[in-house]
Amino acid sequence: MLNRRQCVAALAAGLSAQPPQKFVVGFAPEMGGEGTEPRWWRACDECRRLGFRFVETNNTPLKLVEIYESKPALFKERMAQRNLTMAGFALATPMIEPARRREVIEGNLRVARFLKAIGGSYITHLFASESNPTVVGQKLPKNIIREGFKHFAATANQLGKRMLEETGIRIALHAEKGAVRAGVCDPIMDATDPRYFHFWADIGHLAGGGVDPLALLRKYRSRLIGTHLKDWDPNLETEFGGKREKGSFVMLGKGVVDFPGIIAYLLSTGFDGFNMVELRAQPDPTEEMKDYLTRRLGLRL
Repeated sequence: MLNRRQCVAALAAGLSAQPPQKFVVGFAPEMGGEGTEPRWWRACDECRRLGFRFVETNNTPLKLVEIYESKPALFKERMAQRNLTMAGFALATPMIEPARRREVIEGNLRVARFLKAIGGSYITHLFASESNPTVVGQKLPKNIIREGFKHFAATANQLGKRMLEETGIRIALHAEKGAVRAGVCDPIMDATDPRYFHFWADIGHLAGGGVDPLALLRKYRSRLIGTHLKDWDPNLETEFGGKREKGSFVMLGKGVVDFPGIIAYLLSTGFDGFNMVELRAQPDPTEEMKDYLTRRLGLRL
């Protein structure tokens, strides 16, 4: 039996034996569809208090780009006052609709130019279509199965090339659980150019979609630019969009995801991208969350 001092020493030795952490650990305040700019800044204040230095959010409902597009220096200054950097934005645009290709490319480039001005790095792109904007079920409309991935890839490749060359910002597929269940990840990654279109692993959504997150990390490691760290409990029920559904996102360490294994893999492969903690409708980080990241996983914020 080890005494308390020996246990602490053993734990410290184990953590120090880990490869160096090259990746960022940040927080993505989840505003939901009713997020407001004042609420965003309050979430940023809480991120600063707990020691996070990088944040991300979904610009589609919050529209920070539209608010600050003409005054990026002001936005950057307000972030700097909180010792924060906006790492990236999530977007939902109809990349799968060929008739709207020009609109989609210009809209994403608009966000990329703003990100470049404020020191950001990436856009995560939610799989969406005009006919099925959130892919909440397990099947895709036949037109998407037949032609949609080809259309998506044509737009994504053109956009990704321009974005990288003009701004240095990268774009990646961010599949939520309905899209994961519908099987969009492999067809889209197969159809897109790895030089210009990348992969973003939302750990909770992958688990909720019935996929082993670590297996997909391994498969697309060469194209991985970041993850959303969230846990998944398949036995809890939750309500979303007025509907009851089986399974729920939960606090890190409370579900079935093997975070120690995932972090060990990312450390061992020298991953130098972003790991952004995110929970559904959770605008503020918590002390419990920080404790799990820093003490249980041995990570640096």
